[in-house]
Amino acid sequence: MPVIVVGVGGSVRARYSESFELAVLGAMSIQRASHVEPDAAGQWWADLSPVGGPDLGPFALRSQALAAENCWLDAHLSQVSVSKDQRSNAGSLTDPASAFDKKEARPPL
Repeated sequence: MPVIVVGVGGSVRARYSESFELAVLGAMSIQRASHVEPDAAGQWWADLSPVGGPDLGPFALRSQALAAENCWLDAHLSQVSVSKDQRSNAGSLTDPASAFDKKEARPPL
């Protein structure tokens, strides 16, 4: 079940998930929150800069980067900044203590 944050004015914010039909809450605007990509060494990174978040990683597996992405988004959903221009969907920790609020310099691609 996704984390759902309801604002004072009644606006709703959630990480997209097909486990809950978000459209029942009203009109939706789906916006990209992150990018999960490999670097030149084949390590995976979750880049949360589209919502003002950190780079999480490196991870050996893409699934680990996706899990870190989802955990970070769920934990920080009420604090993320999202631009109204963004028009695509977003997704997704091996060790939560090592990935949360962690900003490492990503190796060049």
